[in-house]
Amino acid sequence: MSGNAPDRALLVRLIHLSLFTGTALVAVVMFMMRARMDPPPSVDLTLGLALAGVAVLGIAIALTQLRQRVTPRQSSQSPADYWGDARIRLAAMIFWAVLEGAGLLGVVAYYLSGSPIPLGVAILSVIVGFVMRPAVLEG
Repeated sequence: MSGNAPDRALLVRLIHLSLFTGTALVAVVMFMMRARMDPPPSVDLTLGLALAGVAVLGIAIALTQLRQRVTPRQSSQSPADYWGDARIRLAAMIFWAVLEGAGLLGVVAYYLSGSPIPLGVAILSVIVGFVMRPAVLEG
C-alpha cells in the first residue's frame, strides 16, 4: 500500500460505525418526538405490525443470505488487504445496508403506529448491526 492510499480497513470500520450509530440516533429522536410532541395522525396498528414484519424479513435475509456472501479473511491476508478487495467491501456494504434499512423501517413504523413492536425490531437491527462489525465479518 502506498503512502497516499486510503486505509480501507479504517474506512470500512468508520462506515459501519456511522451506519448503525445513525440508525440508533434516529430511533432515539423518533422515540423522543413521539413521547414529547403530538403524535402523528395514527396509522392503523396493522400497518405498523406489517412494516415490522417486513423489517424482520430484511434482518432474516441479511443474516441467512447476504452474510454468507462476505467471505472470511485468509490467515495470510492483512485486514487492509482484505478490505481492499472491492467484492468483499460491496458484499459487506449490502449486508449492512439491508440491516440498516430494516432498522429505519422499524423506527418509522414505530413513529407512525406507536406500537413498541416495530421499535423492538429496530433495536434488534441495530444490535445485530453492531455485533456484525467488520472484525466479525473478517472471521
